Amino acid sequence: MSEGSCSGGAEYVWEGVFDVPIYGRVSNMGLFSVQGEATQRLFLLTEKYQFAVLKFDPEQGELVTCASGDVSDRVGRPVQGSQLCEISPRGDVIALHLYDGHIKLIPIDAAGVLGEAYNILVSELVVIDMKFLDSPDSHVLGIIYEAYGRKRHFGRYALRADSLVPLGEEGGDAQVVSELTSFIIPVAGTPAGALIPDSRCVAYADGEGAIVSAVLPSTIITAYGVIDHASGRYLLGDHRGALFLVLLEKQEGRVARLHVERLGRTSQASTISYLDSGIVYIGSRGGDCQLIRLHAEPPNAAEPDNFIEVLDSTPNLGPIVDFTVMDLDRQGQGQVVTCSGTGWDGSLRIVRSGVGVIEQATVELPELRDVWSLRGSFDAEHDLFLVLGFSAGTRVLGLNADEELEEVEVPGLSSQEQTLLCANLLGSVVCQVTPRGVNLADAASGQRLDTWHAPDDQPITLASANATQIAVVVGTSSVVLLALDDGKLTELDARLDLIVLMANLAGRRYVFCGLGDGHLINYRLEGTELVDRKRLALGTKPIRLRTFRIRGETHVFCPSDRPTIIHANNQKLSYSNLNENEVTSMTSFHSSAFPDSLAIAKGDALTIGTIDRIQKLHVRTVPLQEQPRRIAHQEATKTFAVITTQSTMTGVRDQGTDSLRLLNEQTFETLDRFAMEPKEMACSLLSTTLGVDASRVFYVVGTAMIKPDDRESDKGRLLVFEVEREKLRLVYSHPTKGAVYSLVPLTAAAETHLVAGVNSRDLMKSMHTMSFIPEVKALKTEARDFRPMWITAIKMLDENTYLGAENSCNLLSLRRNLEAHRDFGSSRLESVGLFHTGEFINRFRSGSLVMKLPDSELSQVPMTLFGTVSGVIGLVASLPQQQFQFLEQFEAAMRKVVRGVGGFSHSAWRAFSNQYMPTGVSTGFVDGDLIEQFLDLRCAI
Repeated sequence: MSEGSCSGGAEYVWEGVFDVPIYGRVSNMGLFSVQGEATQRLFLLTEKYQFAVLKFDPEQGELVTCASGDVSDRVGRPVQGSQLCEISPRGDVIALHLYDGHIKLIPIDAAGVLGEAYNILVSELVVIDMKFLDSPDSHVLGIIYEAYGRKRHFGRYALRADSLVPLGEEGGDAQVVSELTSFIIPVAGTPAGALIPDSRCVAYADGEGAIVSAVLPSTIITAYGVIDHASGRYLLGDHRGALFLVLLEKQEGRVARLHVERLGRTSQASTISYLDSGIVYIGSRGGDCQLIRLHAEPPNAAEPDNFIEVLDSTPNLGPIVDFTVMDLDRQGQGQVVTCSGTGWDGSLRIVRSGVGVIEQATVELPELRDVWSLRGSFDAEHDLFLVLGFSAGTRVLGLNADEELEEVEVPGLSSQEQTLLCANLLGSVVCQVTPRGVNLADAASGQRLDTWHAPDDQPITLASANATQIAVVVGTSSVVLLALDDGKLTELDARLDLIVLMANLAGRRYVFCGLGDGHLINYRLEGTELVDRKRLALGTKPIRLRTFRIRGETHVFCPSDRPTIIHANNQKLSYSNLNENEVTSMTSFHSSAFPDSLAIAKGDALTIGTIDRIQKLHVRTVPLQEQPRRIAHQEATKTFAVITTQSTMTGVRDQGTDSLRLLNEQTFETLDRFAMEPKEMACSLLSTTLGVDASRVFYVVGTAMIKPDDRESDKGRLLVFEVEREKLRLVYSHPTKGAVYSLVPLTAAAETHLVAGVNSRDLMKSMHTMSFIPEVKALKTEARDFRPMWITAIKMLDENTYLGAENSCNLLSLRRNLEAHRDFGSSRLESVGLFHTGEFINRFRSGSLVMKLPDSELSQVPMTLFGTVSGVIGLVASLPQQQFQFLEQFEAAMRKVVRGVGGFSHSAWRAFSNQYMPTGVSTGFVDGDLIEQFLDLRCAI
């Protein structure tokens, strides 16, 4: 966390120090101290029962593995809930609850060395939470467990050498708690004291029988944090994002009262970490993670009940329940719109890959079209002036003695004409090209040196310049070449057929030509020959070209309807979209006040700033204050349809009301809304044509009627909507005999049918392939996968190859063998790929987030995006056989070089594994994340 001064005091920004991949799904982490070490050690546990002890080496800036191992047992039933891990306050023992009826203990000696793990029996089978409580003489575990009748209890247990002994008379210390109680908050400095929050109150209880409580509003507590044990201050976060302060008031050393105060609202907290000086980190699974400051008084007078200031936030896309991919700009690069967040934190996230602008200063300048920077001389290091081009004139900004930009007068430059080009020439000469001519001026005095006039009936339309020459297009096709000769302009006899841009990118010379239809043609210059011709569509408007330098490297900027930056990467040209559609011009502006910066003309404003070092994902948030669950895009009407659930507070439980919202595809403004019936849940959404009329496009919604006491819905509806004048019109409604969980269009004989999955029976049936019989309008099963799997998402890669995801965070690919005889296997789907992603995948969609490059060998490779519960967007590429075999061998070589943190095995991590196949393998897939690490290896390796 970095701190900088500003007028309002200290400003905090959350910054990542480093990140490393972990070959496992981390289920628990805990810190413990070792005497003589300045930093604590981290104990890390994965869902596959692997553990590691890590410490941070500040000199090398990397993690060091102190210990690692496996804590799985050959026998035992894995816990149905979450794995639990607790480290004693003294840091001398680790307690793990991994299997029902057992707690595994790992001793830690004074040097931080882990001893041999062993199990002790515990009679409580369903353990919800366990914590070490403060006890000077022995280890005491507080446990919340679920007994018969689903009643929850809280009890204290003394940890002996080989057993847990209940505290209290004959083990009668256990207390009945609410069914929603799931946390124990240890209170240091008390006799085995703990805070127990439930749905209506927070209670304090200790080993001496003291019990005090304070009322909470009806809620579900999801996280807690400790401000200070000594002062008895704790933080609680609930499922609606409310943050509470709990204060323990002591009398004669014992807790006498509890005080609860609501501080305000944050994202729905999954973790709460108090840092220092009122700064708190809120980690959230269902919203953005936040860095907040707690205030003694409301920071905003308009919100008298809010004592929270949000300092910084980190976007979190999870959970991605659904998403859609579209190429709104028709540039071969998709953007993703996700249904993200839960409850009040629900939102749409627009994700696109590109280069972002990092603003340092901005000033509004209406009708600004172009910008150029000028130095005091051709060889000077720093820029001194910014020349601003408007539709009807030109203004010049210069740096004053205080390194601030202010408007200056340069008599040698015309201020009443539109500027087409402004550049430094050799010496201290600057040139200005206008439609009427070319002006030369002295950069030091600002006086006019010379002027070349264009013919009256042929204005200049384009211009380019180097150190000693200026080329201008006069009229529509005539090109005039002017040379600088002792401060004067001389017209040469040369006639050029075309003006192009020549640039040196990463040691290679390239020639670029922008066309009027939005296409860019580029060549590589080898000696005097043009080679490697490439043609790329960057938009539909005429392409202009401009070079600029930043961080010592030359780039080419192409302002168009899709602004693009061209740079060289590994001796190949890379085309990165600039995530600012309104940028019309860009130039280098390197000054002492703004080192290594850019001047950018965009949207009637001048911005001084820089750009991202690399192309990365940029996320735009559209808050809905409802939970989005399904989304569809309709190109014909330029709209999105989104199914949302609006939660209303009725005590602890939130009641949801589903709606179909219609949004504008550009502004994401809500145009219309259709409310479902009470107790009706919208389950599926689709945009499609129906029948033989391809001119009409519909939104189709599948619903279910929910009855609280029924495990499965027996009624639902199919609703067909048409968009008319930005409004939803219900054109058809059809009842169904169950919940409509999925919808897909099926076209046969030029007629589009609707296939609906209604009450799809057994979740463990894996994948089937079915054929459509037009004569009877029925589906026939052709082949299936006979293994039991809970499939969460499927995608048809081609007619006979299918991609699936299942609930143990695995990918599988299946293929139909058409050559096999039906009696010998044609009805069985063959497994051709197995892979563990470590992510619960909800949806597959065709598409990609990167521009398809013309010089890429894999530009035509089919791409499939997926979205996960944790907010990950991933990509599956269907590789040609030759490339796959090469990358498979490359992956095997990388495994030998790249060692996993904690000693975790990459092969074991990516091996397919679920409850029916606990020891599977990885086949048919290569790990792109591992292969990408090749770029970060040291040259010696």
